[in-house]
Amino acid sequence: MKVPPDGPPTDTPPAWPPPGPPAGVDPQRWWAWWWQTYGYPQGWQQTQAWQQARGQYWPPGYGYATPAYPQWQPAPRKRRRGVTGLVVFLILLVVLSPVALFAVGYYAGGLESSAGGHDPAAAAGPTPVEGASFRPNDAQRAYFREVAFDPDAERHAVKWREPTVSVAIEGSSTVEDRRIVDEILATVNATIDRPEFVYSTDDPDVVISIVDHETFAREANEDDEAIGWCNSRYSSTAFTIWDAEILVDGSPEYRDVRSAILYHELGHALGLTDTDTERWDCAIMYYVVDDPARYTALDLAAIGMLYDPRVEAGDTVRDVADLWPPD
Repeated sequence: MKVPPDGPPTDTPPAWPPPGPPAGVDPQRWWAWWWQTYGYPQGWQQTQAWQQARGQYWPPGYGYATPAYPQWQPAPRKRRRGVTGLVVFLILLVVLSPVALFAVGYYAGGLESSAGGHDPAAAAGPTPVEGASFRPNDAQRAYFREVAFDPDAERHAVKWREPTVSVAIEGSSTVEDRRIVDEILATVNATIDRPEFVYSTDDPDVVISIVDHETFAREANEDDEAIGWCNSRYSSTAFTIWDAEILVDGSPEYRDVRSAILYHELGHALGLTDTDTERWDCAIMYYVVDDPARYTALDLAAIGMLYDPRVEAGDTVRDVADLWPPD
């Protein structure tokens, strides 16, 4: 049998609530011994009786959570609940993380600087006109199926739903850059009914930044062959675009293809994706830049079909298969 300092023997049954230290015994040493020896009953600390006992039997100056009592530990049941809660939290984190992560989707499209051959005849065909019915040819339907359904969104159509989308240029742009952007916006507005794309520096939805090569490589995180990059942020549940950021490598050697870069990256901002199919190397959404320097009939058809009022954000190829039947 052991006799603790200034206290009763350890085989003495614990009283509850604890009676407090005997007269003449150092309270701090006595309470340290009592709690280390007997602890406190499971669940008792959570009851009203415990709250009352804590105030009644704990000596003044030796408070409930003071640093003087490192032996004060949670009850065993509380510890088990803590472990169970942690396990439940981790399970929920694993299950719900994909939902949280994909509540906002990102599409990053880059344009490379190498060139390919072209078949101008493949880019020919009818073009949509605002407010008019449109019947695409076979090539335009095939191109639309390839570039208008975002692979990052599991092949759903991603598009703007706002009535007006504003676009602005930042960085070391030129008068010619602004002219090209105005030309692109006018072409798009002549092709679709809505939204209307306007140039505005007042909190723009699409921001075009023309930067030096080092800044482009760092911020776009692209390889040395990339000269243009677009990051569109969209809802992965509603498949509607919220905003877009475009970076253009402003190196002097790429000035001659600046028009093609802007057309291509604004095509991404509209909701079109890259294609690496050589059949479409004549179109602006082909992943390498050369000619053309503007939207072809293929690109205009894809834009017009994507923004047809009958095509809803989130539609799949199957959903729109009957909208433009073959001749």
